[in-house]
Amino acid sequence: MTLVDLRCEGSLHGRLDPDKLVLDVKCRSCSSKLKREVHHRWRLQDLADLVRRGEVAGIVGPSDPQFVHWRVTGSS
Repeated sequence: MTLVDLRCEGSLHGRLDPDKLVLDVKCRSCSSKLKREVHHRWRLQDLADLVRRGEVAGIVGPSDPQFVHWRVTGSS
């Protein structure tokens, strides 16, 4: 598995697993609240499918700190 680091001026913001199409991002807010490093993971193919079907307009937060799945749906 090859992970691609997503960085800005040397700071790591996330990692992309191009084989599994998973984006892994360290969450500053949850890490501070839980006093440990917390990463959220998005399954990009699942998210893209939801967006294409019009079932999701955004993702706002996790109930399981590892996988983000609360959905913001359109108001239509």
